Amino acid sequence: MMSKINMTIKNFLLLFFVLSNTTTSSSPALFEIEYPAAADHANAPLHAAAIAGDTDTLKQLLEHGENPNRQDRYGLPPLFYAFFMTHSNETTKKQLLNAPIDLKSRDSHGRTALSYATAWGTEKDVALLLEKGANAASADNYGTTPLHYAICYNTPPDYASYGKIGGNIGAIRNLLEHHAPIDACDTQGKTPLHHAAQLGQLHTVLFLLANNAKPCTTDKQGRTARQTTRDLNGLENDNLTYYLDQIDSYLDKAEKAWFKKHAE
Repeated sequence: MMSKINMTIKNFLLLFFVLSNTTTSSSPALFEIEYPAAADHANAPLHAAAIAGDTDTLKQLLEHGENPNRQDRYGLPPLFYAFFMTHSNETTKKQLLNAPIDLKSRDSHGRTALSYATAWGTEKDVALLLEKGANAASADNYGTTPLHYAICYNTPPDYASYGKIGGNIGAIRNLLEHHAPIDACDTQGKTPLHHAAQLGQLHTVLFLLANNAKPCTTDKQGRTARQTTRDLNGLENDNLTYYLDQIDSYLDKAEKAWFKKHAE
C-alpha cells in the first residue's frame, strides 16, 4: 500500500502536470518548479512531515533541533509545502511558524511563503503569515506580488463563478492593510486590476477601485485594465459575458473620472 507521504507526492505531481500544461493569458508566471519524486524527501523528514500533515512527527523533529529553514533540492523549505499540500493543516502551519522560521526565504523563482499562501492557501493562511511579519510588498522574479497571486490563482476553477466570487477578497483586504502595492506591475506590465478585469472578477475590480487602484495604467501592450476585459470573449458563457460587460462599464466610468480629475 502506498504510504500517506508517497500518495501526497503523487497527487502533487499530478496537479503540477496539469498546471504546467495549462496557460491563460491572464495568469502571471505559473508555479513552475521541478517535480519531486517520492524518494526526494527520504533524507528530509521535516519536509515529509509537513507534506503529509503529520503533526506528531513534525513536533518531535522540531523539538530535536531539525532546521525548519532547510531547503530541499528544489529550493523549498517545509513551510512552502505546508501552504500548498492538501494533507497539510492549520496545526502544521502554526508549528512551523512558531519555529525560528525565515519568512524571507525564496524559491528559485523568487517566491516566498506568502506567495504560496496567497496562491493556494486560505484567508487564514495569509493572515497567519502577515501577523508573523511576512512582506506583503515582496515581488518574485516576474514582478508578481502576493496581491497578484491572490487574484490570479486563489479563485474558483469555473470561469462563470469569477464575477460572483472573484479572488479571495478577505486576503486581498488583508494584504492592502499590510501595505501591498495596489498598482504594482508584473513583468507583463499588468497591475492587480488588469488581472481582475481580465478574469471577469467584478467584485474584485470594484474592491480595487474603491481602494484607489489606478484605472488608466497600461500594460506592456499599451492596454488599460478595461481593454483586457475581452480576452475571454471566446468562451461561450452568458454569465461571464454579463460580468465582463459590467466590469467594462465600471472601468469606463473610472477612467473618465480619473482623466477629469487629472485635467483639472
